[in-house]
Amino acid sequence: MSNGTSQIVIITGNIGQDHELKYMTNQNAVLNFSLATSESWKDSASGELKSETEWHRCVVFDRKAENTAQYTRKGSKVQVTGKLKTRKWTDNKDVVRYITEVMVRDIQFLDRKPSDKTANEKTKESSSSDLDVPPNTNYQVPEFDDDLPFN
Repeated sequence: MSNGTSQIVIITGNIGQDHELKYMTNQNAVLNFSLATSESWKDSASGELKSETEWHRCVVFDRKAENTAQYTRKGSKVQVTGKLKTRKWTDNKDVVRYITEVMVRDIQFLDRKPSDKTANEKTKESSSSDLDVPPNTNYQVPEFDDDLPFN
């Protein structure tokens, strides 16, 4: 039963480093990666163009983890949908540490395959095979109400 609250996070960005697919003791796949988002603005005082990059730690499980590992690499553009989860642990110096991660529910691969000579020689067809996504998968972001209280 819901208590009337929920959370959903949608982040579009670039994978920050090559990732390594790992398997837990129960043989379930897990993939951790950092997702970079950037914003730029013009400083009102100096007129200088400034930018800031934010890093988001993401965790993907099972078949989605295997697909993500296979079809992405450092620099790949993806959109993830999930929820935030904060974990707490004590390190080997007895310091309490926290990390907040995006527990990925859905992921979309936004890069297109680089075109090569043979692809250019083929007739132009519009199909899902042109996208750098695994076959027979469709990770969709859920629809949201457009009546947001801000612009």
